Amino acid sequence: INRLNNNSVFIEHDLISTPCLLVFTNEEMVRKYAVPTLLANADTVRSILNYMKFIPFKKQMKNMGNIYFSKRGIEHFLATGRIDEVPDDYYTPLEIPDRYRLLQSMYKASSSGKYHAVLVNGQKLRIPDNLCTYSMRNGSVFFTYTAPQRNSYTTFLITEKSIATAIQDFLNYLPKSNLVYSREETLSYLKKMLDGV
Repeated sequence: INRLNNNSVFIEHDLISTPCLLVFTNEEMVRKYAVPTLLANADTVRSILNYMKFIPFKKQMKNMGNIYFSKRGIEHFLATGRIDEVPDDYYTPLEIPDRYRLLQSMYKASSSGKYHAVLVNGQKLRIPDNLCTYSMRNGSVFFTYTAPQRNSYTTFLITEKSIATAIQDFLNYLPKSNLVYSREETLSYLKKMLDGV
């Protein structure tokens, strides 16, 4: 949590199967879904809430670049109530109304231009379900990896300039490519998922 807290203000782009939805949560949701063992430790709760300091967290959204996500990721989130960025051991699945509440918030923020959601064309580019990639403004790239069937959670930071630059160049290139859908197509897809309720 502390490592995420130190790096979160520098996030430029996200490439995650399920889009970054934490910016749309609130303290009530954290307390509702965090597992009792986390809530039992006051220091852990304080760290989580400090990381998410909800008003600055939402303001930070305006400074983020593109949030790349997949249809598979949205469908998985709506079916399971699970967010890729948070290890399953830390929280219980979100109830269905809260899943749609987060998706509705994401759609509204995307429509208003406060959040830059970009739907990846899954036929041309597959985002791994268990890998989250964050491009940082300081020139590094941050990954989180969840091992299949083990739910072990690993984070690592790449600061080696040539590797980080190659990844950042790719993320900057994506909107100009046919590997992603347009803003209008992305919003249309999100609306369709919301209307399917």
